[in-house]
Order: sequence, then structure tokens, then C-alpha cells
Amino acid sequence: MFYKVFVLLWDSMIRYILRHPYFYNDLAKRARSLFGAI
Repeated sequence: MFYKVFVLLWDSMIRYILRHPYFYNDLAKRARSLFGAI
């Protein structure tokens, strides 16, 4: 059950990122700064 929900969320996220590449770039920058802080 949880697996299906996860796949659905992942699929919708990938579709959104493909439609909004600038959003992905912003997310990547935030992730890098977040991992750098750890």
C-alpha cells in the first residue's frame, strides 16, 4: 500500500521537474547547501 503511494508521488514529482527545470535547479542548490551544512 505504502509502496504504491510512494511510486505515485515519485512519478508526479518527476513529471513536475521535467516541466519546471528551473525548479529542479533550485532544489539541487538547496540540497547541496543542506548536505554541506551537515
